[in-house]
Amino acid sequence: AMKVGESLAAPDCALWLWTTNAFLIDGSAARVVREWGFEPKGLLTWDKEHWGGGHYLRGQTEHVILAIRGRPLVQGESTASVFRAKRGAHSEKPDEAYAIFERTTPAPDGSRLDLFACKTRKGWFASGAEVTAAAPSKRGRVA
Repeated sequence: AMKVGESLAAPDCALWLWTTNAFLIDGSAARVVREWGFEPKGLLTWDKEHWGGGHYLRGQTEHVILAIRGRPLVQGESTASVFRAKRGAHSEKPDEAYAIFERTTPAPDGSRLDLFACKTRKGWFASGAEVTAAAPSKRGRVA
């Protein structure tokens, strides 16, 4: 039900949406991306090195959908669709993923938003239950 649209996203921007196997299978992750006005373009898989819980299979991966709206700068030609990094605290995403995001979809004006952040990160506006929300950019939104 959350609306991203023009209030948070610039007309030309990239979205990296974290999702689990279950939400890929039932299609809800792609549905959210489209409802927010983005078009899914790729899937990045995080190999967590060790398996965890699960109902049918024990999960060792988590995924990130790369989606775009408009014409953002995307430099993914040398980016593999899988990366390996150790798990951190519950729900914490690895620094390696953010390095991929920054390299693959550079933000020309430097504005980036981590909408459900577990911690603050240099060069990113952070908003989430576990961090104090940072002020939005001058435009009132971030790319």
